[in-house]
Amino acid sequence: MCIHQLSLLATNPNLPITSVLGKQHPIEAHHLSSICDIMEKAMVNGDTCIIRCILVVFQVVFKFFFSPQTERNRDIIRRSGLLLWQLLMAPKDQICLEIQKEVCLAIR
Repeated sequence: MCIHQLSLLATNPNLPITSVLGKQHPIEAHHLSSICDIMEKAMVNGDTCIIRCILVVFQVVFKFFFSPQTERNRDIIRRSGLLLWQLLMAPKDQICLEIQKEVCLAIR
């Protein structure tokens, strides 16, 4: 599925597939931790394509699959939040407007 379709899924609760996504099992903390690892590496390498993809993944995961009910999950949410904050506060010459928009959508 292309990144634009995932973004649409994350923002439109009225699509039929959205009701299916909402019934899925919660994602486990170690999976989101792996996603954060990929994001960290992409940020270090300046790989904007991977960063954009992971931002859309964050949007979908936070909306449909992640429950902050355990301490481990809350730790991963804090880690994800720090990564998002780092991207949002990056100097303008290091981050494009499109990525800033996706960061805002993920935080929302």
